[in-house]
Amino acid sequence: MHENDSNNTQNLIDRYYQEEQERRLQEKTQAEISVKIEPADLAMLNMIARRFNKSRDEISRDIMSTALIDLFSHLDAGERKLLARDADEATRQLAEEIAEENGVTDVDIRQGQWTTHEKHFVKLERKRAREQEKQQELLANAEQVLAQQPVDTLSAEGTNPSDEAEATSVFAEA
Repeated sequence: MHENDSNNTQNLIDRYYQEEQERRLQEKTQAEISVKIEPADLAMLNMIARRFNKSRDEISRDIMSTALIDLFSHLDAGERKLLARDADEATRQLAEEIAEENGVTDVDIRQGQWTTHEKHFVKLERKRAREQEKQQELLANAEQVLAQQPVDTLSAEGTNPSDEAEATSVFAEA
């Protein structure tokens, strides 16, 4: 075995140790909750976990995180801003308490997560409002163009040539 191959193998083992240590630290900085769910929901949770070769805990954590963001996005904008601020303030305290309970002294926690989500939702709402205004302007412009069309032009466009022939023959008979 070449020295270079040995170094690559050692780097791989070092990376595995690092990943294991990070996983253990992450587990020690997360809180456990107990949830009671219906058997049908548990069965589906098990099937999805099995399908993606994940644990039920991993799937449940991801589901909870996604659902919270979705719930948060549907709150009233003013209430969402207040809740985001309060949740961000409570995050560090909760993270430190959880870490302390699990014997971890130094915890690196992401700050401002909910405020960031809130800003993103405000940005999306503003974008949707601008798009809706543009569509309303286009509709108003189209209605204005249609209103300016002469009535004769509109009626001539909608008539059938055979109707015109019948009308001509009626006038000729009279």
